[in-house]
Amino acid sequence: TYRNIFYTINNLLKRKDTTNTFHFLRSNFYPTYDNFSSNKYGINIFDVLVVINFYAMWFKLEKENFLPNLEFISFEENTKNINTVNDKLSNFLERKIKLDEKINTNLFEKKEYIINDDLKQLIYDYTKSFEDIDFKRIGL
Repeated sequence: TYRNIFYTINNLLKRKDTTNTFHFLRSNFYPTYDNFSSNKYGINIFDVLVVINFYAMWFKLEKENFLPNLEFISFEENTKNINTVNDKLSNFLERKIKLDEKINTNLFEKKEYIINDDLKQLIYDYTKSFEDIDFKRIGL
């Protein structure tokens, strides 16, 4: 799945306030959030660049058809239109899939953070460096 980059950054800011449980982007050898931190951007800037590169890689794989059996599902579809997700997964897996649409426990607390203008500009500038990648799906 993919989602708007600014929602993803919001989740990174949320993780900044919690214990380092987001091991996708950081090693267990670095238990604090202070590595690669930036007062200017208000976030561990390395995480932002890794997320953008992650999206760029997958969008490039899709564009070049390197993985012909690749199906993207947006976060909005995944959370608001379960029937579309069921249809896409059923077609992709060639079997009937019916996900439970009533899941409402063990969800993370929602909290909105202000993403400062310097960080927004960095995101826009950095994604423009990928001239052959279209980032519209993630809100850019």
